[in-house]
Amino acid sequence: MNYRVLVLGSGIIGKQVKIAATKMGYAVATVDIKGATYTIDLRDQEEYLEVLHDWQPNVIFNTAGKDQKLGDNASPLHEMKDSDWKDLFGHNTDLLFNVARTSLAYFIESNKQFKKLIFTPSTYSFTAPNPNFYNDDFVKSFAYVGSQSVYVNLVQYIASYYAQHNITCNGFVPHLVMEDQKDVDTTYSPVGRTCKPDELQPVLKMLMDKENSYMTGEFIKVNGGWLC
Repeated sequence: MNYRVLVLGSGIIGKQVKIAATKMGYAVATVDIKGATYTIDLRDQEEYLEVLHDWQPNVIFNTAGKDQKLGDNASPLHEMKDSDWKDLFGHNTDLLFNVARTSLAYFIESNKQFKKLIFTPSTYSFTAPNPNFYNDDFVKSFAYVGSQSVYVNLVQYIASYYAQHNITCNGFVPHLVMEDQKDVDTTYSPVGRTCKPDELQPVLKMLMDKENSYMTGEFIKVNGGWLC
């Protein structure tokens, strides 16, 4: 049987999801605003639903959303402008809401043998960023952190309410994933270094494996001990 995976987002995590799914023998398509199988805005319900009906995935793996990287301009919370909040928090939560509702509607109508919805929250869904880890002039914006906190209740809500439709929903939580490996103070990560992208592969395969049919509502963290 031809199992199908739809990867939302084509950044460093999305690329690893695609590689893992391909190695498992699954057919894979990607969605992004450019450079993907389907080029759409994931906040548009009609466009996204068309993609789902065209590709008909068993697994939807969402890695899409705006990140805030080192060097990006960001204001501390007490100085944040409405436009900054809407651009990051609004964008991410609007996208998340549309991916969730539209994916669920598709899965409920689908007769697929297994139906997996996987989200990719940040480590900062579970803990506040430590300013000591960053440069003195960098602020990890609450517009970003706040948008990530929504994932926790969303995954658990879907797992609770939609199991009756044979839908499982889990979260994949990577941290410090970098193409160029760097050393990290062991105060923050006991492993003492950043994560190589291909080190995500074992967990990605486990999450997408059709035999992994009982786990739902869980968050699998790959963070080098960041939250120990």
